[in-house]
Amino acid sequence: MNYYQSLTEQHQTILSLLASLEKEILKIKEDQKFNNISELKKILSKLSSTLKDHLLLEDEFMYPVLREHPNKEIRELAEKFSKEMGGLKHAFSAYINKWVPLENIKTSPSAFISDTKTIISALQIRIAKEEKILFPNIKYNKHKTLITNKTPYKKWLFFLIGISTIVLLSVWLYLQIK
Repeated sequence: MNYYQSLTEQHQTILSLLASLEKEILKIKEDQKFNNISELKKILSKLSSTLKDHLLLEDEFMYPVLREHPNKEIRELAEKFSKEMGGLKHAFSAYINKWVPLENIKTSPSAFISDTKTIISALQIRIAKEEKILFPNIKYNKHKTLITNKTPYKKWLFFLIGISTIVLLSVWLYLQIK
């Protein structure tokens, strides 16, 4: 699995969902009504699940690998980005908790619009920073294999090699005794 490719594809999905969310809040602002609840629910649900998957991929694979990178600057950069993302993660979670009971939007559409613009901007800025500062260190450095080849299956590979060795030794021992 190429984590870099998965992360950039998720960025594109997130940016597309943010653009859709912007269109929906413009409708609320123009109409001063709230009659697009099903579309907002769909967008917020998809955005939340995509962001959750994206953060899992970053937290479980990308950041741990970059923290072990031989280049100290890249290790420090990864740590900085990881810490920054924690704050944005909590801000997005608070946003979702506040507005996913979509009835809250009906009672405070202007506050929803303001909060949504803030979260959209924060996510767009974060994605731009990752694409311009962090991801080039994954995609273009000589250690790209650290990201693209580190998989949870590596442990299983060593396990299977160990089992195979035991089986071969057992067969050899059996043939020697016979």
